[in-house]
Amino acid sequence: MSFASAVSNMVATIKSTMGVPVAYNGADITALNVIYGQSAAGAVHADIAEIEVAVADVPAPQYRDAVIIGSVTWRVHRDEARGLAVQGDGYTWRIPLIKDERIKR
Repeated sequence: MSFASAVSNMVATIKSTMGVPVAYNGADITALNVIYGQSAAGAVHADIAEIEVAVADVPAPQYRDAVIIGSVTWRVHRDEARGLAVQGDGYTWRIPLIKDERIKR
């Protein structure tokens, strides 16, 4: 079995056994993982998250793409200092998300 086949099988197994259903720009997909947190850096306070998805499901993530997890809408985040901070390995993307952006007081 090739490395690419092994990774594809692993991604499929993770999605089928413990994946998280999400809607990405209106398409129902299964995320491999979702991590939640909060950011208070700079002048903006916001709820943040990160999803890991298969490249086959999301070939080209873009800033402000809509991601619905449960009933909550998140947006693909772009850090002002780093730009779009999507990370990938050719098989999956780790995509930063943000919601409820507000000015810190």
